[in-house]
Amino acid sequence: MLGGLLIGQISQVAFGQGSNFNQMESLLNQVDQPSSWTAQQALPAQPTYGSGIGMQGLPAGQGIPQESPLFSRQNIMRALLGGSQSQSTASSDFGRVRSNVEDDLQRARNERDKAESDCERASHGLDRELRMSAAEDARYAAEAAQQAAERAESAAQNTTNDISGLAASARAAANQAQAAADRATSNAEGGGGW
Repeated sequence: MLGGLLIGQISQVAFGQGSNFNQMESLLNQVDQPSSWTAQQALPAQPTYGSGIGMQGLPAGQGIPQESPLFSRQNIMRALLGGSQSQSTASSDFGRVRSNVEDDLQRARNERDKAESDCERASHGLDRELRMSAAEDARYAAEAAQQAAERAESAAQNTTNDISGLAASARAAANQAQAAADRATSNAEGGGGW
């Protein structure tokens, strides 16, 4: 009974009648909780037919065995939904992965902004040492942006398109930081001036 209700609710969510991802996750979690399923009732023994063997090939008087774990309601629901336990677990991790990739994207953008600011300092002024120091700061910022982009790209593998898009944005910010660091080095060595 509960299985039928869950199938109906999941079908509505999956086929556009309620496109809430959190609602789908909640319903899938109910599938994975054995306490949400009703207990199986033992079936009565099969009648015997002259040979002493029941209709299902079992000894006379023995009932049909309980459902096997392979054909449990949970596994049947997972199969109908096109998933497995590992896929269900992986989908619930997307929120955590997305949060980590967003953090790395923000770090890459912050470091890009710092590299561009350091590039400005490296490009102006009469003190060569200060310009070279600013260029070095820009290189450190670019390196930190590259590391953040690498973490984001690594975390985004085999996830969703939007998470991969966030990682691509982190890579773009890291590339901009590297370009600013390269300009800073060139400008610092070439001489400054206001």
